[in-house]
Amino acid sequence: MQQKGWHIQNEPTEHMNIIVTAGLSDYKLSTKLIGLVCNNSVNKIFLVRKTPLNGPTKIQNINPSLEFLKIFPLYEIWRLYALLSLTRKNNITAIIGIQLIIHGIQVRIAGWLSKKPVVLSVIGKDVHMYLVNHWTSPLLKYFVKRMDCVTVMGNRSKNIVSNAGIPTERIFILQNYQDPQRFNFLNVNKEWDIIYIGQLIPRKRVNDLICAVHLVGHNLRFIIVGGGPELNNLKTLVNKLNLTNNVDFIGDVHNVESYLNQTRLLVLSSNMEALPAVAIESMYCGTPAVLPDICDIPSYFGHGKESLLCCPGDIDDIAKKIEKMLFDESVYTEKVDACLEWARKHMHDWSKEKQVHIWTQILTTCINKKTYLT
Repeated sequence: MQQKGWHIQNEPTEHMNIIVTAGLSDYKLSTKLIGLVCNNSVNKIFLVRKTPLNGPTKIQNINPSLEFLKIFPLYEIWRLYALLSLTRKNNITAIIGIQLIIHGIQVRIAGWLSKKPVVLSVIGKDVHMYLVNHWTSPLLKYFVKRMDCVTVMGNRSKNIVSNAGIPTERIFILQNYQDPQRFNFLNVNKEWDIIYIGQLIPRKRVNDLICAVHLVGHNLRFIIVGGGPELNNLKTLVNKLNLTNNVDFIGDVHNVESYLNQTRLLVLSSNMEALPAVAIESMYCGTPAVLPDICDIPSYFGHGKESLLCCPGDIDDIAKKIEKMLFDESVYTEKVDACLEWARKHMHDWSKEKQVHIWTQILTTCINKKTYLT
């Protein structure tokens, strides 16, 4: 069965075989792979991962047995062996690692040993945290500058990778695919004022959002979509602030687009976030946003029309931005229109066609450049 969103029009013409190794959720991974899946030059994608990904027959899942999943070092040994085994048994064009630690490091080692080109796809904190850290950056830069190509989410990430020593002509800005048929504006009643969508982990700083809602007052309705280790702490905070009637925890859902359309404002306040897909999805749904002024977010949301940028950790600033977005109805209507205009402007950047085009450029660069061994 093909996963929703996959669509292949023609048979491959160049018959390139690609290896990909990644973590990520099934949905996020599918949005990253679609430019390879829909690329007529790619014949087979060998996906090395803990669990299989349902999709077209072009993807061949390579997954470990249960024994290797129980112990982290054993899984990493198995993965490197799988990468090398695949390069020996198949005519591989390139090896792709999604996320620098530890996927990117492993594909670089596998590329050296197999003499195959390698591509690193960076996501967020692997660049904005570890690649600029005093302790970790020297080792990581050694691997990054020896990648054949690197994909990044925006200009800030591109600058960091470029400073690591890789030529800019081998760095490609590539966002995840977003489905405009799934994420679109619906003129429905708004049940909530504010929505957060994402993991409930410390760096997402959802506790700051709860405190900001308490500070704003006005009996705001706040819905929290997602799960994670911070759930109980956040529920305790909600009880402490007497917000039990204002805050709804609904856990992980598969129809986030429905909740986006039923909420007036998306708010995020992470201290590390490259380019969150939910911010883009929010624009497609006509839902304005308050977003953290970090990483690649200002490259796309820095002009104050459809969204406002806040300072992570500054609860007063977050509260003020929420007030500015919600409490003037004429301003809010303008923000909604600006969201839809933003989506029309950027939709091509997240289209299947753009994904295919950029991956064709990347693979062509790999073939022409061969592999960088020095």
